[in-house]
Amino acid sequence: MKRLRWAAVAAVALLPAPASPPAHAARAATSYRAWHWNIAGNTMHHGSTTDGLVAAAAQSIQDNNAVFASLNEVCAQQFTAMINQLRAVD
Repeated sequence: MKRLRWAAVAAVALLPAPASPPAHAARAATSYRAWHWNIAGNTMHHGSTTDGLVAAAAQSIQDNNAVFASLNEVCAQQFTAMINQLRAVD
């Protein structure tokens, strides 16, 4: 048993040390604009894609130059309609 313990200790000792970043590592100067909206897609809009919600959300994403956009409580058809509307802009 002692021999097995020493073998395990020796094996761990031979593992390379984890690399650490240099103390003077440069920070990225890039910033991103994120956009989020809890739309209550079914509760307030009953899953509609034609009541103005989709158009308003897509326009807001564009107006805010959002790189990342997230939605809470969105219905599948609303999400699809919004993606289609945003893709039509490109």
